[in-house]
Amino acid sequence: MLECWCAEHCQAWENVDVQDICSWQQEEAQAVPASEEELRKVPRTEGSAPVPTPRSILVDPASGRVFEAVIAKEGPLGLLLDVKAHLEAGALSVIRVNGGGCIEAYNSKADPDVRLELHDYIVAINGQTSCAAMLLQAKGCKGALKIKVVRPKPWVVKIVKGDKPFGAGLIYQNDSTSVGIKEVREGALKDYNARARPELQLLIGDSILKVNSIAGAAQQMVETMRTLTEFELTCTRAPKLTP
Repeated sequence: MLECWCAEHCQAWENVDVQDICSWQQEEAQAVPASEEELRKVPRTEGSAPVPTPRSILVDPASGRVFEAVIAKEGPLGLLLDVKAHLEAGALSVIRVNGGGCIEAYNSKADPDVRLELHDYIVAINGQTSCAAMLLQAKGCKGALKIKVVRPKPWVVKIVKGDKPFGAGLIYQNDSTSVGIKEVREGALKDYNARARPELQLLIGDSILKVNSIAGAAQQMVETMRTLTEFELTCTRAPKLTP
């Protein structure tokens, strides 16, 4: 059994297009991941976005490779971010790099190892580490943006359903390039997890990036899992952060 929640119906994900962040402010969901009380406590300088006090974080080395990208913000960033799927982890995941923005300009000159790419996680911007504060920096900061990025380590899961259901609730958007695990139930996935080492289990909050050779189209990946009795999943996990 595959039960799927599409964001059109459940508002479980919220994506922010930082190329036009003002449109995000006007969206009905408008769920900045911080309370109004928290935002009122954020110090402001005249004409600037709220700037919370920075805090340092440590990234578990098992989460993936960490690097810093310094972006010259001379216009729209051109970045589509998922702000809810990994909210508990304190990370923003990159859904798309749009053409014509500062990120694309940065990527064109940067070494391949430090370019911002699809499925990277942003864990700090200018020292700010909460999702709300990072988005405010992306909107309000002029000049350089120092972005701390984690490139996750993917792993492969082989699922043999046989006559059992897959046994998961999945979440995605129509234009998603990945599929999130919302629930694990009785079925082939739970059987796999019982046999697998802890670091190779597929758990709630993890993301599926590829099903067999199919990548970049969530609906197609879901349909493949629905119809095939055996398949391989390429997966990633949000970074583990320590304040």
